[in-house]
Amino acid sequence: MFTLDYLAKYVNGKLEGSPKQKIEGVCEISNGIKNKISFISNSKYLKFFNKTQASAVIVGLDFIDSKKNINLLKVKEPSLAFIKIAHLFKPKTHNKFGIHPTSIVDKDSTFGSKVSLQPNVTIEKKSKIGNNVVIGSNSYIGSNVEIGDYTIIGPNVSILDGCIIGKNVIIQSGTVIGSDGFGYETINDFHHKIPHLGFVVIGNDVEIGANCCIDRGTIKNTIIKDGTKLDNLIQVAHNVEIGSKTLIAGSVAIGGSTIIGNNVRIAGQVGIIDHLKIGNNAMIGAKSCIMKSVPEGSFYSGSPAIEHKQQLKINVSLQKLPQLLKKIKLLKNI
Repeated sequence: MFTLDYLAKYVNGKLEGSPKQKIEGVCEISNGIKNKISFISNSKYLKFFNKTQASAVIVGLDFIDSKKNINLLKVKEPSLAFIKIAHLFKPKTHNKFGIHPTSIVDKDSTFGSKVSLQPNVTIEKKSKIGNNVVIGSNSYIGSNVEIGDYTIIGPNVSILDGCIIGKNVIIQSGTVIGSDGFGYETINDFHHKIPHLGFVVIGNDVEIGANCCIDRGTIKNTIIKDGTKLDNLIQVAHNVEIGSKTLIAGSVAIGGSTIIGNNVRIAGQVGIIDHLKIGNNAMIGAKSCIMKSVPEGSFYSGSPAIEHKQQLKINVSLQKLPQLLKKIKLLKNI
């Protein structure tokens, strides 16, 4: 529990209301709860302001109050302030430092300080685990793996031989990093498996959601650069390179050797074929099928994907087709 005075100082905000008001947690503005704090960062939520039961609301600096009995915390970025405050109320996980007796660790692997290995973790030979790393139950770390400081690996994660994980990385449950990619050469009606000799290299401050598959490279590495965030159920094929600070939503599949730039936004259920380039700052709409490279700064959508504005025009035209067909039939009867 925190006072509003403390929270205002914590987010460097201006408090209009009772500094002694106690806040027990966070809530939605549309489902406000007494003694909890909410926020408004989008004008479409203003309709809930006068009805909310929240004891305080985080708003922008230019917000004009029409409800006099509610505490306001005015900040430059309401959503960011809300995130910081929400972290204060997140239950702390108390990981015991050390190696659980059920874990199996090769004698040639090395560890930094304050490492936590939970039950049934396996770590193979010559792997290097940094400081303050947490590895969840039943996870497998192969040989010659490197894991950077303050990285958190969830339960049932597999990080296979030779892969490199940076600092402050979060890998959610069930993800597999470094398995062989889908690579075959078909000769005389027989599929010859291509050996995968590369690794997976993941930068700093990356987050990978649950049940993702990130394949190792064939000869060069599969790479995910600093600050990129992946949602759940994402397939990253061999030799793919993903730039920094890119956001990829759930159920996306990225074909082999595709290069994705920096600050790219990819919505859910997008499919991208192999050997393409997605330019920096590009955006791809949900359920799109990317069959050709996407230029820098553009917005593509549809299947097959084209520029979004053009796709919208096509959709409008398609809605008019039934009327046009009726007119054509009438003309045929004249």
